[in-house]
Amino acid sequence: MEKIELPYSDHQLLEECKITTFRLKAGPFLVDRAVRLKHLPTGIVTSSSQERDPYLNQIVCLKKLRLEVMRINLSSRKY
Repeated sequence: MEKIELPYSDHQLLEECKITTFRLKAGPFLVDRAVRLKHLPTGIVTSSSQERDPYLNQIVCLKKLRLEVMRINLSSRKY
């Protein structure tokens, strides 16, 4: 498997992703809170609902995506 290269900036990485937001019930209201991010070139999917703000959940998803790619790249290295 080839090494997966991601853009350095989060803005460029987001351009390669499909972003989906989910509504969660907060008392009597439905609010956009959870975020799912799918990296289109690799098909890797991450999601987060731990923050109240969808923007912050998006940042959490980006961090998870970068960690998953790093894990994949390290596991596919030949020794």
